Amino acid sequence: MKKSTLTLLPLTLLLFASLGQAATPEKPLTPAQCKAALKAKVKLNSDSLETLKCLPGVVESIAKDIIVNRTFSSQRDFEIKIEGRGAKLWKGFSQYVSLELPKKP
Repeated sequence: MKKSTLTLLPLTLLLFASLGQAATPEKPLTPAQCKAALKAKVKLNSDSLETLKCLPGVVESIAKDIIVNRTFSSQRDFEIKIEGRGAKLWKGFSQYVSLELPKKP
């Protein structure tokens, strides 16, 4: 019994540690960080909520909608998945974004 308890303890601690990290809110980016992100192109399929909020017209609720509806394969795919406002958003920020898919480890 003790051996199995000792084996599970590190896994339990790891689980609680990861839950704590997920609950920690991300810090907003500074204007300089946003400018750099836009210059480097924001990756719609992988960048963070705070990075997405750097895009023109993107507030937190839209950034969350983008994250929930990932993966975008084309402009049209984005416009369809971000229903009702995707076309207008795309027109405003297309020069700042990339549809690059995240690399698999």
